[in-house]
Amino acid sequence: IPSHNVVFNSYIFLTSSNILLLLFIIVALLLIAVVRTILIGSKTTNYEYSKDNIRIDEYSNKLSRMVQFETVSHPDNPEVEKFRNFHKLLEELFPNVFSKLEKIDIDGNLLMKWKGKTDLDPIILTSHLDVVPAEGKWTYPPFSGTIADSKVWGRGSGDIKCGVFSFYQAVEELLIEGYVPKCDVYLGSSCTEEIGGDGAPKLAKYFKDKNIKLYMLSDEGGGL
Repeated sequence: IPSHNVVFNSYIFLTSSNILLLLFIIVALLLIAVVRTILIGSKTTNYEYSKDNIRIDEYSNKLSRMVQFETVSHPDNPEVEKFRNFHKLLEELFPNVFSKLEKIDIDGNLLMKWKGKTDLDPIILTSHLDVVPAEGKWTYPPFSGTIADSKVWGRGSGDIKCGVFSFYQAVEELLIEGYVPKCDVYLGSSCTEEIGGDGAPKLAKYFKDKNIKLYMLSDEGGGL
């Protein structure tokens, strides 16, 4: 019995030591996090709003047109043709993108391929074309695309037709300048994101089937 007590007491001691060690590690990590946070200090930016009223009007009007086109996605009705008609609006707004890039339509989900100068692994900029239903009370009609108070109002102006607009407009302007990217660049847009549909998986399957390995993916949530 005495030998059993020794073993039991040793086990308790070891268990207590492990707990203390774990607590010490947790406290140490918290202190490191606090110190690192303090050392970061305040961040400042020299960003200023553009005073280029011509460009502001052009961008606002394009985004407004995109918001006015209702692209609500429904789980029980994919409405592929509706999104293909939205593609036609994008073609009207960004003519150089659609005349100089390769268009790949996958059941209403849209890929645009911008050929680069080398065979380096490509990148993809992604967003989604669909929006959630417009319910509740709105300051302005949800699909009016009203431009007021220095904002474009309406369903999708924030989530996330502004993202679609941004990379299409960027590529449109770069094409006008004659820029050619170093690697292939894809612009990817799902039409079923808001319903957790199969749009993004279909785009992913396209790359898998062609054995295309992306160097980077940039989406509304960040980059991978």
